[in-house]
Amino acid sequence: MKIDRRVLSFIGCVALLVFTVECSEAEAPEGEPISFSAPPAAATGGLAFTTPDGWVEETPSSGMRRLQYRLPATAGDAEVAVFADIGGTPEQNISRWISQFTTEDGGSVADEAKVTQEEIGGFNVTILDVEGTYSGAMSAPMAGQGGGASPGYRMLAAVIETGGNPWFVKLTGPQGSVAEWEDSFHEFVKSAKPE
Repeated sequence: MKIDRRVLSFIGCVALLVFTVECSEAEAPEGEPISFSAPPAAATGGLAFTTPDGWVEETPSSGMRRLQYRLPATAGDAEVAVFADIGGTPEQNISRWISQFTTEDGGSVADEAKVTQEEIGGFNVTILDVEGTYSGAMSAPMAGQGGGASPGYRMLAAVIETGGNPWFVKLTGPQGSVAEWEDSFHEFVKSAKPE
């Protein structure tokens, strides 16, 4: 009896697959399910935050964002975005954010930007406070009519160093709106806890 080579190849692949699965199965204690999921978020530097009252959670507008909120205000809505795993050092990201702002005449705001460091909940946290004409990428609600540069804007940003990759929290919007939500921004950053 002659067996088709394709059938032999298929049987060989199935046998190899079964052997591989059996050899790689983890042993679980009696009565406990085996988990093949990723390690706990705390092991990868994951953070959880407490959302302040009045913040409206939104679906993140890009895959880089872990969380996104709209903060309603009479001066115009502000936005909070939370990022992780975006690359670059805390210093590089802070420098980039400062460069997204200019004075009214197009000059640098680097000398006026405030950068402070503190320890919050066991994490080293760097906080940026910068204002001017904002030309950074914005989501549709913040871009206004056609986007472009937005004068009279302010950004509060926090870089939270977790021991793994840093996390970034940015509040951006009209100066009056950011001032209105400034305290809750700091509460949100202080609420950061390992997941």
